Amino acid sequence: MGGDKNGNALPRVDPHTESYRPGARAMNYRSEPFMDRLNVAPEQESLAYASYTFADPSTVTPHSYQRDPMKFRLIHAGSEVFHVFHLHGGGIRWRFNPKADPSYTYGDTGLNKKPVVYSQSQRLDSQAVGPGESYNLEIEGGSGGVQQGAGEFLFHCHVVKHYVSGMWGFWRVFNTLQPDLAPLPDRATASADLTNNMREVPAPITSDRLSGHTFNQFDANGNITNAVTITADNLKAWLAPQLPPQGKRTGFEDAQIWDWTRDPDVFRQPNVESVAAQSVTKPDVLNFDHYNARLTWAVQLPTLPHYWASYRLFGIATRVHTDQEVTEHRDAARAAIEAVAPGGADLWDPHEYKGDIVVLAYDPWPTDWHRKS
Repeated sequence: MGGDKNGNALPRVDPHTESYRPGARAMNYRSEPFMDRLNVAPEQESLAYASYTFADPSTVTPHSYQRDPMKFRLIHAGSEVFHVFHLHGGGIRWRFNPKADPSYTYGDTGLNKKPVVYSQSQRLDSQAVGPGESYNLEIEGGSGGVQQGAGEFLFHCHVVKHYVSGMWGFWRVFNTLQPDLAPLPDRATASADLTNNMREVPAPITSDRLSGHTFNQFDANGNITNAVTITADNLKAWLAPQLPPQGKRTGFEDAQIWDWTRDPDVFRQPNVESVAAQSVTKPDVLNFDHYNARLTWAVQLPTLPHYWASYRLFGIATRVHTDQEVTEHRDAARAAIEAVAPGGADLWDPHEYKGDIVVLAYDPWPTDWHRKS
């Protein structure tokens, strides 16, 4: 059996999911067993995949923009059992043998309302792989698939006991420019024509700047059927359906509504970030894609960290990147930890968990947290 970072033995069976050897199944030599998440919040099993609830997984998270050519190079470096790589996303698929299918071109990306129906190579969304085998999975339509979605595309081993033991991750596809992800050169300089799949990656804009924009609507043949101009009068009717129902949460586990605001034409999201016990200021501005007025992905992700146990256990907020910053922020971080989880500061190792350690302090941790973890 393996051990945790402190050398303690891992259980042979996950007490929550009953999977065998939690933490022993991995992708890119990293594992995210459900056990680690459910140890913290056992009642949140339905949200075990959620970054909003538990932060990002420790496994690999590929990033790309819509329409980027995308391939996964799948290699089974183990020697024990077979796995089945499965990618979620509705229109996500690839050719079993793309090199032998003249109807397929890797660089042909973007929305395609009339794809080839009967391809010469079978389309797949799952690929069995055994020890020593490897495959190239070239995504039809590029990033976002043939339906050109944006968001989190879950991938995992399709053997249930394997993915709950840690063998899963996300492919994150953005529809607007991100500060830490450069666009491909041809996307950065291409025409902004809406009918061009090579269009440049748009910068996000706030909702008040959408007024006056006209958006064409197309039929299945690509012909314009209607044109809608956004005004102050129809702004809410255009944008509100993209958001959860507006309202105050009634409890810790209330995920049905979202307390978004509008003042007067700027839509904002609830601010869930508290930095080292500093007060929370006005809510964060929501951004949109100026090509189609769709909500920018990711809505909440700028306030979410990568996976760290200190974040998940304590929900604490500070940002540290270097050893010097670790030292400078240590006292503030410890104070924030103690405020929501007395005694928890001694379990936080800032040197091990360097990086953007962001703390979500909108829900205080239960006073009996130490008995649940």
